[in-house]
Amino acid sequence: MQKVSESLSINQHCFSPRLIAAPMAGYSNTATRLLYRQMGAGMCVTEMVSAKSLVMGSRETFERIKTASAEDSVSLQLFGGCPEEMGEAARIVSQESKVQCLDINMGCPVKKVAKNGYGSQLMADPSRVFSVVQSMVSRGGLPVTVKMRSGPDQDQINFLEVSLACQDAGAAAITLHPRNRHQKFSGTPAWEYIHKLKQILTIPVIGNGDVFCAQDALYMFEKTGCDAVMIGRGAIGNPWIFQQILEIERGQNPIKPDLADKVRMAVLHFDMELEYSKRPEKEYLRLRKSLPEYFRDTNFYEQEKQKIQTASDNQELRNLLLHSGSW
Repeated sequence: MQKVSESLSINQHCFSPRLIAAPMAGYSNTATRLLYRQMGAGMCVTEMVSAKSLVMGSRETFERIKTASAEDSVSLQLFGGCPEEMGEAARIVSQESKVQCLDINMGCPVKKVAKNGYGSQLMADPSRVFSVVQSMVSRGGLPVTVKMRSGPDQDQINFLEVSLACQDAGAAAITLHPRNRHQKFSGTPAWEYIHKLKQILTIPVIGNGDVFCAQDALYMFEKTGCDAVMIGRGAIGNPWIFQQILEIERGQNPIKPDLADKVRMAVLHFDMELEYSKRPEKEYLRLRKSLPEYFRDTNFYEQEKQKIQTASDNQELRNLLLHSGSW
């Protein structure tokens, strides 16, 4: 097996290490991506962006495809289901954004997305999947990857068929979260599906699902033979996970952040969010969900969460972070 620290090649681009920060709605914005890159992620994927809104010229959506000058190794995720719209959106992103790759969302299980035939529900129509990928590859000029689940429901586990359709249409890599749409995040992901997929595809296979600590990531590499590991929920409040994986690979003892480390990182994350926010005066409202996660494994997590969620402005929130655990 190649080392984690080696490169993942997606067409002409190389990303190192082979650790990817997953696209997560409400989390994967500029500041979080930059923080994860600093902590060792080889690539970061944006929150999903509506192809339809982009094609319709939404100013807000155009703002969402922009990256910071300090960013590199970014993949932008699009969602939709119309081949023409997805192809046109790919063309727009290729011209207007500085990202290195495009990713198609075929993994979102949320009802309001799936009811339109988008997200994981798109997998129910492999021929349309082929058309979507082919349209984006031919019109966009950027490598196109696909993030999918094992199937649109428990009776249609068709990730092998859909992945082959994507590869035939020109996709450059596949990420598999081996749960079906109806499972959402319940139950145990079938990592053996990642191994099966790796056996039949010639393009890179990226594993995803329940990587909550450094050992989980290393075990996924070993068990599935995947070309890279994508980490989502396991990095929320724990950006050290990328660094820890690399330290274990080098035979070092991984960092174990203490309370002071957690406070410093939470404050740094908050300050970065303010720096890159388009509405910094309201940032405290958006961060009520993510910042308490820095203290999840402490005995004052519930107290910290309650205090953060009642903060009335940015300064109050920052002060609460600075004094976390002191009551």
